[in-house]
Amino acid sequence: PRATALLLTLAPLATAGDTQGEGAAPLPATWKLVQHTLEDSSWGGRPSHTILAPEGWTVEGGAFYPPVQAFQCFASHEVTLTSPSGASIEIGPDGTFTDRTVSTMQGRQRLPHKSISDGRIVLHYPRTPRAFARFFAKELMPLERPEAKRIRIKEVAEIPELTAQLRESLEPVRARFASQARMSPGMTTEVDGSVIGIELEYREGGRTWSHVIVFAESHFTFETPSAMASWGDTSRDRHTSWSISGSLALRAPKGELEDLFHVAAVVRGSLRPTMPWMEMQARHRAKILKISREIAMDNLRTAARISQISSRASDDILEIQRTGRSRREALRDEGHARQVNSIHEVHEYRVPGESLPVALPSHYDRVFSNGAGEYILTNDANYEPGSDLSLTGTWESLDRVR
Repeated sequence: PRATALLLTLAPLATAGDTQGEGAAPLPATWKLVQHTLEDSSWGGRPSHTILAPEGWTVEGGAFYPPVQAFQCFASHEVTLTSPSGASIEIGPDGTFTDRTVSTMQGRQRLPHKSISDGRIVLHYPRTPRAFARFFAKELMPLERPEAKRIRIKEVAEIPELTAQLRESLEPVRARFASQARMSPGMTTEVDGSVIGIELEYREGGRTWSHVIVFAESHFTFETPSAMASWGDTSRDRHTSWSISGSLALRAPKGELEDLFHVAAVVRGSLRPTMPWMEMQARHRAKILKISREIAMDNLRTAARISQISSRASDDILEIQRTGRSRREALRDEGHARQVNSIHEVHEYRVPGESLPVALPSHYDRVFSNGAGEYILTNDANYEPGSDLSLTGTWESLDRVR
């Protein structure tokens, strides 16, 4: 189907000059991108992220924080880029949630949907792509776009190429959980994930809008004999920790969505947290992890309702998610950077006077910068910024990081 073809163009992007899916616009031969610095209002307005956007687009957002009660859910990012015509690209936020069902003296109890438990947000895990689509259409969209009417799901598709990459990255976690299950009688585990694309359509402001959402979901599930087993209860307690990451949403009037795809594929790879912000978040996560372990110990001493096996597994999940997020954010890890750049089809370039390189689309042979967060990308061998009358300042050629 047409929408599926469009979703697949995001992984990977076609080469410059080719079309991205049926009817999509080609990448321009020469393109001007402007770097925007975003701030964290909860951190005194200091810079948290940088991102590139086409000249003339507006950029809003930056650091994103969950509710203060969800202290074990860490900060991420939420950025919206809007074109002069009103179409938009939204990146993030990421989120980690919990879903637990246990046996109690009152019977089987599932944690209430949209509640907070032990510093985590409780959301019942959607187990299929179609269930995720309903979750976005019926629960998230009415909150994000309250004026939207007649929201309907046009298409849901799992993206095979990216799902295969995600599942490969989860293999060490899957092996670790399986090993733990073999040493814990009665425990079963499940570690899996997928990359899903959803196309929605709705009416807003007198127009019909197309809205495509692409994201990765991963989940860690373990089941153990009921904590009430000593009382003769033969049921099983189930705990799922699941997350959404890499969320990318494209919104445009119906029939105009295709033009956004090549822009989205470029800008999503350019979003970078600043080094001071990453260091601040790492310190915060370390403090929270210490506190959560102390709470877990208190719970073990004072509440018989949580078994020792369940507590150990919960700590393992928290540690895996914490270290996984740290690895994703460790921009200095050269091997990880190569993998991410390959997926996003970007190259890193050295910028004079800046400590971190800038990620730019790999489809251009020549890149220039004026040192003020603006970049020219071109495949025109005869193009020189100095002879372009529309430009001012001094433009220098950038070297690629090898």
